[in-house]
Amino acid sequence: MRDAVAARVAAALPGTEASTVAQALAGSGFAASLELDDQTAAAFLRDLYGTGLPPAAVALVPRTRRKDDRDLERRMAVFAAGGGRFVPTWNWRAFIFGPLWYLKHGLWGKGLVLLALTLIPIGTLATTLTMSLAALVYCGVAADWDEYLWRTRKTQWW
Repeated sequence: MRDAVAARVAAALPGTEASTVAQALAGSGFAASLELDDQTAAAFLRDLYGTGLPPAAVALVPRTRRKDDRDLERRMAVFAAGGGRFVPTWNWRAFIFGPLWYLKHGLWGKGLVLLALTLIPIGTLATTLTMSLAALVYCGVAADWDEYLWRTRKTQWW
């Protein structure tokens, strides 16, 4: 039974071998972060307890998905459905907060470039305001795409 549970845990944790998990189950234990639904979690606990693991050695902490996570998945699905190519979308938060949205989402390089474009005076006041508005419109249109590139390809440049 212990080997079956070790194989199941190893399958859920990429890069982990079943023998390593089996040793951890026999020894002092291990910590793993798994996303399980209620039925799978209950079956998993039964299997763990079946190995002789004491109940005090197992802690399941429910992780609820935030609304932001579901919204992010929906926004990223647009690009995945398009084969990973750019699809124009609109992000009101990115439009309103501009470069600050980029900085909050970990896109430091692009966020700092856009911040410079919106804050540094360029020529006349009209030119500066036009550049700032163009940067904000860019943020609204391309923010989701930029976040997709960051999460899937680990790049934040154009």
